[in-house]
Amino acid sequence: MAQQAQSDVQDNFYRSAISAGIAVGITALIGFVCFTIFGAGIETTMHWLVVLGLVAGGMTFTGVAWGVSAGQRKGGSVPARG
Repeated sequence: MAQQAQSDVQDNFYRSAISAGIAVGITALIGFVCFTIFGAGIETTMHWLVVLGLVAGGMTFTGVAWGVSAGQRKGGSVPARG
């Protein structure tokens, strides 16, 4: 039972980390394109990309972690990793 709980915690962490990484990548790409189109300097662009990446990654990680753990607590089915 304890090993299953440990496995659930690890799966939760990995799902959250992968989702956050994808969110940061998408945010950075869209942010860079937008700032380039509007003609912002590279320094301003990089400052904003760092801030947007941290916010998007952190909030996505937190949201996925809470959502998956809440689903596991209620006994709901969380899709198995492929």
